[in-house]
Amino acid sequence: MSIKVGDYLRIQFLRYWWLVPLVFVIVAFDLYRSILQSFSLQDALIGILMYLVTAVVLMLFVFGVLLSMTAIAALLMSKQQRDVIYEFDERGFTIRDAGGAMLSYPWSLIRGAREDRRAFWLKTKRVMGFRYFPKRAFGQEELSALRALLIATLGTSARLKGK
Repeated sequence: MSIKVGDYLRIQFLRYWWLVPLVFVIVAFDLYRSILQSFSLQDALIGILMYLVTAVVLMLFVFGVLLSMTAIAALLMSKQQRDVIYEFDERGFTIRDAGGAMLSYPWSLIRGAREDRRAFWLKTKRVMGFRYFPKRAFGQEELSALRALLIATLGTSARLKGK
């Protein structure tokens, strides 16, 4: 299976989506403070507009830079680096690329699994983050076998849609 640029963009966006509500909460508290300190309704409305414009521009800039850097990095990868093979068994899982690089995880390092419309997300322990496995990398039988393996291995920590 070949990893596409969209996979990398989806991973990065879903990793940092929580920044959007965080910025709006911070802006809302600051707006509330400025409204309490303003002398007139017009001053308060101008302040609100300035804060909202600043927050939106800042978020667009940050996400634009993040997504641009991710897309450039993904496009600079060789074809061998993008051709990936996923192997799952009772010991854990292994990710290999056509260039010979390999990454193995035992199940003891996996904290949980989540399935969405397009992929499986395996959350790792400590600071290793998560691993993303696009569903298009698997056939129907392999998807069923992977779901069964995740449920058998992770138990209630596996939140899967096709149980």
